Order: sequence, then C-alpha cells, then structure tokens
Amino acid sequence: MKRVLPRLADWLRRYLPAELAGTPSALFCAWAVDRLTGSTAAAAVAATWGENLGFYGLLLARELRRRGGLSALPAALRDLTLEFGPAEALDSLLLRPALIYIAMLNAPHPALGVLVGKLAADLAFYVPTIASYELLRRRARAKLPRAVG
Repeated sequence: MKRVLPRLADWLRRYLPAELAGTPSALFCAWAVDRLTGSTAAAAVAATWGENLGFYGLLLARELRRRGGLSALPAALRDLTLEFGPAEALDSLLLRPALIYIAMLNAPHPALGVLVGKLAADLAFYVPTIASYELLRRRARAKLPRAVG
C-alpha cells in the first residue's frame, strides 16, 4: 500500500488536469452537435473528439512548457503518442463514442449520458495508458546516469 499511494498521486497529477480540461469540451461539443444535427450518434462522436482536444491540448501545452517551448514539439508528440497511442486507437475510434452514445440514449438528460459514457470509457482507457506511462517512466529512469559516490 505504501507504494500504491505515491503512484496514485502521480497519476492524478498527470491526468486529472487534462480530464478537467477535456470534460467541459466533451459536454460543449456534444451539446453543439446535438443542437445542430439532432443526432445522438453525431453528438457522441463530437463529445469524443471534443474531449480529445481539451485533454491532449492541455497535455501537449504542459509538455512543451516543461521542455522549453516549440522546439520540443517532435519529442513531446512522440512521447505522448507512446504513452497514449495504444489506448487511444481503440478508445477514440470505437469504445468512447459507443459508450457515450449508449449512455446518452438511456440517460434522463444527454449531458448525464455524456458523463456516464465518458467515465465508463475512462476505466478502459486508463489501464493501458497507465501501463504505458509506467514503462516510459522506468525507461527514462534507466537512462539516467547513476551518481558516483
């Protein structure tokens, strides 16, 4: 348990701000597309891509700031792709829009459906994402020179 709590705190520091950016984006995009088209399926896809814009926009901005600016863009994109790519492919193309769509059809309010579907998709998304993050973290630690003393 002593090792789990620091890891959990690290994951929350890493992912929670991006979730807080992505969630309102998902809600707004779902609402806007639902109003424009009247299509629950289109709104579910819009929620997915809206969430991605907020989520990855924040993560990319944070990585660029941490690494010193736009010159770090290729490395930041590579690392974000390594961390999120395996989970993201299945998530954005199939799982998240489907879960949001099903939840929107069954919820008493579309916004509640977006939130319920998003949370269900997040459970499946974070298992491979955290595994990738931990592997990348270990790889980076292994490359650090050891202190001679």
